Amino acid sequence: MSDALDLPVEAFYLQQEAFWGISDREAGEKLLAKFPHLLKAEVDTALMQARRLYQLSACGDFYLEPSVEAVTNKAMPYLREGAPGLSDRAYSAALHRILYSWMK
Repeated sequence: MSDALDLPVEAFYLQQEAFWGISDREAGEKLLAKFPHLLKAEVDTALMQARRLYQLSACGDFYLEPSVEAVTNKAMPYLREGAPGLSDRAYSAALHRILYSWMK
């Protein structure tokens, strides 16, 4: 596994960890504080991508699927189509959120 910075994943986890939600401004400030070498435009793009991925992981119709494999087989193409061009780590983070909700 690469240790390279995956900014959309970092932004996704910030959004997921915020119980009442987090504004893009606040998330951007946190990311820039954590990674001061980044440009604001990079952070803004990552936040937009993460927000889209987060929304997709909350809206999919996966809850009647009979198994983890069935959820994964349905969710991954949905995530890749809805938020194209992200890393496998980003899609895995969203899939984890979907599976957590599916298990409840």
